[in-house]
Amino acid sequence: MSTTRIAAVAALLIGGFAATSVAISNRDPLAELFGGSEFGYAASAAAGACAAMLVALFVRRRRVVTAFAVLGIGSIGLISALPGIDDAVSYIRGIGSGLLLGALAALCGSAHRVRQAALATGTIAGLLLADPIRNYLRNGSGPRRYADYLPDAADPTDWFMLVLCGATLLALVIALWCSAFETNAREVPIVDPVRVIVVGIALPACCLALHVLFSHSVGSIETTGLHHWSLGLAIVPVVAIGALWLPKRHGMVLLAVLAVVAASANSGSAWSDGWPTLLMSGALVAAGTIVGHRWPHPVIGTAGLAVVAASGLLDRTPLDGVHSAAQLFALPFAAAFTVVACLPSSAPVTAIALATPGAFTVPLITEFGWTAYSPLTSSGWTAYSWSDAWQWYSTGAYVAAVVIAGVTLAWLQRRPPVTTSAA
Repeated sequence: MSTTRIAAVAALLIGGFAATSVAISNRDPLAELFGGSEFGYAASAAAGACAAMLVALFVRRRRVVTAFAVLGIGSIGLISALPGIDDAVSYIRGIGSGLLLGALAALCGSAHRVRQAALATGTIAGLLLADPIRNYLRNGSGPRRYADYLPDAADPTDWFMLVLCGATLLALVIALWCSAFETNAREVPIVDPVRVIVVGIALPACCLALHVLFSHSVGSIETTGLHHWSLGLAIVPVVAIGALWLPKRHGMVLLAVLAVVAASANSGSAWSDGWPTLLMSGALVAAGTIVGHRWPHPVIGTAGLAVVAASGLLDRTPLDGVHSAAQLFALPFAAAFTVVACLPSSAPVTAIALATPGAFTVPLITEFGWTAYSPLTSSGWTAYSWSDAWQWYSTGAYVAAVVIAGVTLAWLQRRPPVTTSAA
């Protein structure tokens, strides 16, 4: 691999990880609601997703794309150094992550498989590993389930994100100095930009509407006991229809990301936050990328993700080890394999897909409620008993979401492939 290709891959890997780490940080609709807002973070996440799509679609000159990337890095770094998170700070952070992700997608270009695979790998790694790394840095190797009950650090500066911003900027400067993005893959024209814009706006808007509905459902609780939320599943047909509406196979990466989101919904309590586990999971993401790039069969990847989602039925002793193993080892490999196998796509569609996990701020399905003294919440990925009816229903919903994504992927594979360019 040449020096210029290594520089480009490194910049995209680190940048994708950084942008996704920001996009998914503090995405807790319950905490936001009880903190006095039902709109701020979700609106900023939706704005960031739209910004990513618009930059990737309309910004073509390399210098302007680089300026947007630097602006995004600077916005994230500035906000990470400031104490507190209010709506204004949340908007700057969300839009900054969108600008960075959209600029990186534009630097990848349309149909450059290696570059897009590098960006997708960084994004998947950020989605799965950013929060566990944060918890490890904050709390050491303590169990993940206790992290939410520990006091916040005295220093409000987000050093984790500051380091990521610095690394991203350094990697981008080196890549530009090596002229790694001189040929930015605009050889393949973007087909039907109107459809891309509609899908790129409709998905974040749907996510925002679901967030408002979920917040209203939680805020209108008047009795103790458990309440159920299933409207998050509405995002599944929205993504499927959007993917089918896009030309050729461009929408496949949207379905792959949907399958990853559904399969990873059960992973909240599985991560041990120990550095050996984090390193192993990162290595499995890289392995999934390599295999998916060389052997692109995304339907097989969705089958693996469906098995991971189904393991949610086994998260109580004595079989809880099966669930943990599936989440810690099978999920990183299958997620990276599936997403990378669906590439290449156009730059704006890639940006839309990779921004979707950050924009989707509510669970697909959950139980929540109040005891006499404190909130009683369950995100659908917290188990009760293997024979519990709700457990079967919620796990079945996750599996069904993955299966729908896989079936739609199989249908899209009957269309003409996206023309590839040299990486």
